[in-house]
Amino acid sequence: MTKVETSKEIDALAALWAARLDRGELTELDQHLLDSWLEGDTRRLGSLARARALLIPVSSTASAGRPPANDADGARQEESVASIVPSLMSRRRMLQAGTITALAAGFGGLALLPHGTSSYTTAQGEVRLLPLSDGSVVTLNTDSRIRVSFDDATRTVYLDEGEVLFDVAQNPRRPFLVKAGMAKVQALGTAFSVRRTGETPVEIMVREGTVEVAAPQGRRQSMKVGANMKAVADASGDIFTQAMSNDEMERMLAWREGKIGFSETSLHDAAMEFNRYNKIKIEVGNQTIAAYTVTGMFSATDPRGFAHAAALSLDLKVQEKPGQITFASK
Repeated sequence: MTKVETSKEIDALAALWAARLDRGELTELDQHLLDSWLEGDTRRLGSLARARALLIPVSSTASAGRPPANDADGARQEESVASIVPSLMSRRRMLQAGTITALAAGFGGLALLPHGTSSYTTAQGEVRLLPLSDGSVVTLNTDSRIRVSFDDATRTVYLDEGEVLFDVAQNPRRPFLVKAGMAKVQALGTAFSVRRTGETPVEIMVREGTVEVAAPQGRRQSMKVGANMKAVADASGDIFTQAMSNDEMERMLAWREGKIGFSETSLHDAAMEFNRYNKIKIEVGNQTIAAYTVTGMFSATDPRGFAHAAALSLDLKVQEKPGQITFASK
């Protein structure tokens, strides 16, 4: 019986193909292999489109201080894609064969993270995708900062600020840990996001599989959180969980595609969310306006478009000055 790829496995290979495409024209053989891969599952085309969209901010920031890809890697890249993808192995089989690292190593558009400790950040409005040396993939949302520390015993990522989606490669002998403030999350072969912004509680959303959330300083017993669940770990040591629908989960992860989704969200909270992505800040005029609610999907980097759409639906007016947009009553 043929094993059906999970979304996580498809996304991981799509990320690698996106990076290969970002480097330039494919060889005839690689193009054939890519076409064959896309034809094998209708989900793959959409995953590849999302992965390529995520690469745009990464490529555009190369001239701002990030080193360009090493041309010497090009030949290795051509060989690695051609030799690995024809068999169309699942990501799990690649990991078992030890070839996912070789495949990712050739992609100059993405960073393959080595053993040791390294720091990675995103600028305001940027989304960045990073394959890790163990076969896992992390996607950093706007204004995020992580430190990755891998050794032979453990794989640890420190989330200092922001929001990150983790697609974790299974390896029971090397636990995958995420530390965000005083909260600790251990992945059990899964896809999940962690958000840590300012002084707010740490939020964990599980897309696939299971994670174990440890309370700050061990003051509470750790808790296992399964798919379509959200956990909130506050500084007091309490962990709260709630179920999430597939629609809610996808809306909360819409930032991967450069969007922000709201559902009966207060105008105050919506403005604060937009302010994470943009230098132009949105302000609400008073508490009454702040309590109005908005629903919809919006471009994360278009605060003006959001403000005018919200004002139209809520019968408000928009006042603009350099660097600021304010909602006011008519």
